[in-house]
Amino acid sequence: MKTSVAMLLFLLLLQGCSQPLEIGQLEIKNDISYSKIEKKPYTGKVVSYFPGGNGEKRVHEEGFYRAGRKQGTWITWKWDGGRQEAEYEAGKLHGKTLTFDANDNKTGEYHYQNGRLHGYAYTWNPVNGEMTELSYYKEGVLAYLPSNPYNEKFPKILNQISGEFRDSTSAAQ
Repeated sequence: MKTSVAMLLFLLLLQGCSQPLEIGQLEIKNDISYSKIEKKPYTGKVVSYFPGGNGEKRVHEEGFYRAGRKQGTWITWKWDGGRQEAEYEAGKLHGKTLTFDANDNKTGEYHYQNGRLHGYAYTWNPVNGEMTELSYYKEGVLAYLPSNPYNEKFPKILNQISGEFRDSTSAAQ
């Protein structure tokens, strides 16, 4: 029993320390990514690099595949140093996606469900940190977009009423 547990821990450690596969070594068939070497749906770490002529490798994107589909946190860097951190489940965006500028200031937060925007989406001005836009999506459709609520001293409170959104300050009391 102890030998089995030790072997399992060793294999998990070995997989965690393995070198990521370059995305170019995958081929996509019917929305499933296959290893060109093993010819089966790929499971493991992947990475892609920005093209560069001076031999320097700068990571462009890294993440994990499970059974040929994106899974977990994927990080994509922009050439200027900004980045996006996105959550995937079974190959679809699912959960929170964050965007940052090159100075690590958060510039956006979006929520996805089964590959579609679902929930609040926020954007911030990276210079002063003020929220510049708030919107709400329901199953991929823009359901509410307040008209510049952050130009006012007190932002309007949003209420969900029968699946529709309205300005709570104009609601009948």
